[in-house]
Amino acid sequence: MSANAQGGWPQNRSSELAVVFLLLMGLAAMYMLLRPDRVVQAQPQADQLRMAVRLNDMEAIKRQVAAGFDIDLPASQGTTLLAEAVAAGHIQMASLLLQSGSRVDAINPATGETPLFIAVRANRPDFIRLLMTNGADPDRMNLANRTPLMVAVESRAMLALEQLLLSGAAITRRTPQGENALMQAARQGALPEADRLINADAPLEERNLNRETALTIAVKNGQAAVAKLLLDSGAVIHNEMDIAVQIYNKTIIRMLLERNSTISDATSQTLMRRVKQEGDLEFMAFLASYGLERGPNVGLQPLPGSAARVSTH
Repeated sequence: MSANAQGGWPQNRSSELAVVFLLLMGLAAMYMLLRPDRVVQAQPQADQLRMAVRLNDMEAIKRQVAAGFDIDLPASQGTTLLAEAVAAGHIQMASLLLQSGSRVDAINPATGETPLFIAVRANRPDFIRLLMTNGADPDRMNLANRTPLMVAVESRAMLALEQLLLSGAAITRRTPQGENALMQAARQGALPEADRLINADAPLEERNLNRETALTIAVKNGQAAVAKLLLDSGAVIHNEMDIAVQIYNKTIIRMLLERNSTISDATSQTLMRRVKQEGDLEFMAFLASYGLERGPNVGLQPLPGSAARVSTH
């Protein structure tokens, strides 16, 4: 009787089982190297070292580096030891971590931010210098589509803004909506930051996807001080008078009239209706002083030799 008839395994079947066994062993070995619980198991140690960084315990960090610990392994909150050192304000600790091979642009997956963003929000130019000297990218965007320069504007971090510009951050970097740092300064009324950006040759006439310039954005958001700065710096007036009348910002309306802004007949009628409703005699007198007064149709009428220009469009 043959082996098959006796219930034995055919030779080719045995070979197939051997191959499957070897494949399973290989997959098991790969899993041991890549399994996610390795990170989970290491996180308690990373959390302990995070506390050591906060306490500025440099000897503890040196011991772990010498023992081969991965200093870029994120703690449970997604932050690396370098990010913790920057947040805690320990510059010698940050320098030690960088010298020990810590990645300067390690990203927190929850925010998309590197340690440079933390230094900017904390307004720490010394950390910005340290990080950028070690290769930090000043033009990377976080998950909110903001660069460190834009974050400096939003945070009113003037020292950080100055250091970023000195270190070569791109002033023309734009968000997916087409906005640059100057436009964001205009939106928020960040006057010192806007002034510094203009002095660094930020483009005044660049437009976002809504076809708005920094001046348009400043007027739209009622930021009169930034609007004045932009006008004094040479920004061109487009349709800002229409916007100023729509939001009825008398400070900006005055400012634009003083610069001979064109005003359409429709906009002038809207303006005078609002002035009449308020009974603002002082503002009426101001309009008249620029050669504009209420006509019979409640529109603005130019007087002889008037400075303002009324468009009939």
